[in-house]
Amino acid sequence: GGVQTEVERPPSLDLIFLIDVSSSMAVADMRNQMTRLGAAVEIADRLVAKLKSDSTALFAFTSQLVPLVPLTWDRTFFRLVLREIDFNQENYFGTDYKAVLE
Repeated sequence: GGVQTEVERPPSLDLIFLIDVSSSMAVADMRNQMTRLGAAVEIADRLVAKLKSDSTALFAFTSQLVPLVPLTWDRTFFRLVLREIDFNQENYFGTDYKAVLE
């Protein structure tokens, strides 16, 4: 018989993206007059596009956490939902990081 070698793979991760969709994210003070939300979405999209075997989840938040994509390996679905994020879709006001992270 032949010799079998086992290829060691790096451990996969569960990555959770939290995107602030409060009204302050509508400010267009990023490069090329991009909004803060637009910049956050672009950064998350670039990161997800480079992932190999990691699963991702997506949440939007203001003062409440809104699940948008459960943990998945489906990067196409994740990126489609990510690109559709809009400001304060759930009509929650203010940004409350502490409540969101608890």
